[in-house]
Amino acid sequence: MDTGSILYEVEGIDKELARLRKDVRELNNRKKDLLTQAVNNMKDSGDTQIFHRGKTYILEERSRHARKNDKKKREDTLTILNDEGFHGNEADEVYVKLTDALRGPETFIYTLKQ
Repeated sequence: MDTGSILYEVEGIDKELARLRKDVRELNNRKKDLLTQAVNNMKDSGDTQIFHRGKTYILEERSRHARKNDKKKREDTLTILNDEGFHGNEADEVYVKLTDALRGPETFIYTLKQ
């Protein structure tokens, strides 16, 4: 295959993936809404579990952590570093070292840019 036909097929795949992602997003939103309704119905009726089509669904309470954005993560990390005795530029240097250590090694690859 020549490069033009390869790129034509890639564009077709991109369009199909976009369509499928949209469908999956809509289905996931619908599923989330239905599960929320089921939980609310079970809480209102006082049920802790329900048996449906051979499966047992149990209502349980779970803790969940909210996600922090990068700015908030940096602020909180620098605050902890300051509390531990790293001040000013020293805290910034330690933060950069920590974030660099969390990343994998840098590699270079060739990609096509549109």
